[in-house]
Amino acid sequence: EWTRYENVRDNPNAIRGIGTGWMDVDDWTMGAGPGELWIFTGRTGMGKSISLSSVAWNNYDEGRDVVIATREMPKEQVLRRIASRQTMIEYQKFRSGSLSRDEEDVYRAALEDRKDRPNKFWIVPQSRCIDTVSIDVELRKICEECKPALVIVDYLNIIKPTGISPNAPRDAVQGQIALELRDIAIAYSMPVITATQDNRTVGGDDIAEKGTEGMAMSDEIGRHADAIFRLYRTPINKANNQITLRIIKGRDFDQRSFELDA
Repeated sequence: EWTRYENVRDNPNAIRGIGTGWMDVDDWTMGAGPGELWIFTGRTGMGKSISLSSVAWNNYDEGRDVVIATREMPKEQVLRRIASRQTMIEYQKFRSGSLSRDEEDVYRAALEDRKDRPNKFWIVPQSRCIDTVSIDVELRKICEECKPALVIVDYLNIIKPTGISPNAPRDAVQGQIALELRDIAIAYSMPVITATQDNRTVGGDDIAEKGTEGMAMSDEIGRHADAIFRLYRTPINKANNQITLRIIKGRDFDQRSFELDA
């Protein structure tokens, strides 16, 4: 045990897992390790899908192969989000085709940059993300070409499980989805990062005290997660154009809150 501690002390970067791209968060958590399930949770409009896209881009930008399995949105929408994150140009301009000439030049350069990179950005379309078995099948195909460092699943609540009756209680079904996603992470020895909704009890002055019981549909989801990050905005956040990310569960690190630029 002492030898392992010395190795961590002397080589802190050697034991880092897959980061989010938010430096303070990554320094605190040391990143997601192989076989771990990390979950972003929050009310509608709190930036869960944007956060997933940001984590995906940050890891791709660092030279890693990344998979996004998206049941939430079509491939074209995912690509627009990635383009917005890469170029730091407002997303709506990609959607409406209203980039300025200078921004179009930036976008073209970004697309060429991606073509020249040796690592890959895999997007599994909606039709192949219906359930966890479908995601597993697609991962097997991808792994024949490369070994992804990270799988993003957008998002947990709308993926179907396969190891439980669809007529089972809703909380049990949601818990089973989380379990099966974690099983995928373990089977492929890579982290899976996904998102889920918070319910209406999450809000107000005591939001920082809310735990996994505030996750929509099932507290069972939290049982199988290695880390859960709640995204929310306070009046101060809104005034400063920020969002709070609070760790409400960490198997290997303590709870803590971070203020992120929106």
